[in-house]
Amino acid sequence: MKNSNLIQILKTFSTGEIKEFGEFVRSGFFNKNESVIKLYDYLRKYHPDYEENRIAKEEIHRKIFAGTKYNDAFIRKIIFNLTHLAESYITYNNSVQDPVDSGITLLAELNKRKLEKLFTKHFTEIEKENEVSGLKNHVYYRRKFALEAQWSNYSDNMRYKVDLHDKKEYHNERTGEKLTHFVNYFLFHSMDTYRTLKYQGYVDRFEYNDELLDNVIEYLLKELHESGTDGKSKYTGKLTLRVYLYEIMLMRDKSGVERLASDIYFLKLKDMLRNGSENLLHDSRFSLYNILLQHCANRIMRGFSEYRTERFVLDKIALEQKIYMSRVETEFPPPAFASIVRDACEMKEFEWARAFIEKNKGSLEQTNFETVLNLSYAIVFFNEKDFMRSLEYLNKIKPVKRWEFKSAVKEMTMQVFYELSMFEQAYYLVDSFRHFQSSMSRNFSIDRIESRTNYLKFYTRLLRIKEDPDNTELENILNGLNNNSILIFNRDWLREKAEELKLK
Repeated sequence: MKNSNLIQILKTFSTGEIKEFGEFVRSGFFNKNESVIKLYDYLRKYHPDYEENRIAKEEIHRKIFAGTKYNDAFIRKIIFNLTHLAESYITYNNSVQDPVDSGITLLAELNKRKLEKLFTKHFTEIEKENEVSGLKNHVYYRRKFALEAQWSNYSDNMRYKVDLHDKKEYHNERTGEKLTHFVNYFLFHSMDTYRTLKYQGYVDRFEYNDELLDNVIEYLLKELHESGTDGKSKYTGKLTLRVYLYEIMLMRDKSGVERLASDIYFLKLKDMLRNGSENLLHDSRFSLYNILLQHCANRIMRGFSEYRTERFVLDKIALEQKIYMSRVETEFPPPAFASIVRDACEMKEFEWARAFIEKNKGSLEQTNFETVLNLSYAIVFFNEKDFMRSLEYLNKIKPVKRWEFKSAVKEMTMQVFYELSMFEQAYYLVDSFRHFQSSMSRNFSIDRIESRTNYLKFYTRLLRIKEDPDNTELENILNGLNNNSILIFNRDWLREKAEELKLK
């Protein structure tokens, strides 16, 4: 029973909600079954932990239906009924907390019942509520369209009661507004979804293109070019939509060879994140932060090291604005934690990195706590060139649950083995890493596979030279590492090791 739908829902209830749910269950309108009320009263005593031995079906039956023979079908039935009531309660709760959407539902009913006076009264109230409900995103425009659609229905109901001929122009304008709201809703929602799909191409083996949306993007770029960003343009004057447009353009071509100064969309988006944050919803800023980080990672793998500085600046903005996690998350996301430590250490900000770890480790997600903490300290010691201490922390990481950390731990351990001239272990790990890459080839993005494959290639060649010095191949290796047209993970470290071998 512990993993049943009912218990999973009840565990999400606050103390106030579980009490209010009891009133809901006892309401004769929603429930007339006394057995269901008894089940609620019994379960409430064990909220929120619901110990397994207390909520077994047989134990429930023994406690609340003492003296009767156990009937599994009966118990299942009342559990099902209470689950249904719990689902109805959270639906009701949501409608109470969202007065605009519930108000639109009310307007539809008032229209259906032809209660015109009540309709006009509530329409004005709900329209005002939508205006103060938050930023103008796809939800706002969906509601605006729904409100205008209800107004159109109201006008149809009134057409034989009032002479609307002299108001035809006014009603045509409202119909035009309805279409504008729908187009805005389409643009906001489709562009948001499209840029999310484009982002998946950074991390997964996935690419999505749509001819219709590509044509829409070209239209928006033309409007932006002709109207500018002063807010007068019909669609691109809206900041959020402009952000979506720039994000898509940034992710369209990841193979460019331009340097930071020419990276127009990156610079625009970074400025929007830093200076336009109060006009963007939290999750829009969270997504923008991650898109910019992935872009920096792509540029770094192409050899443009100045993006390391940019990545650390983005981390500081994210910490300041608390956008290193999404709105629904309550604990520090493990990948973000380790990445911020890495970015600081690559900028030689070791004290900053240590202070960050100590300040934020208490809010780390617990499932991966030990892995992330040990990896973070391994990163700090590695960049301080204390390779033995780094290896000590890496050896503490067992087992690794998430694939991101499996990859990160292998990659860092390979670097430590190289620095400590542990050749046998290094060759073994190279082979293990190749098998890991192969097993994940269906999941990893093409860019990730290419960058790690090239990393292994150059790493192995440098390892052989270090083990048995022969500088005849070093110039070819350095030429390859300076080629910006290919993706190479850890390119800067590989180049540093090649230069060291050249000096020797």
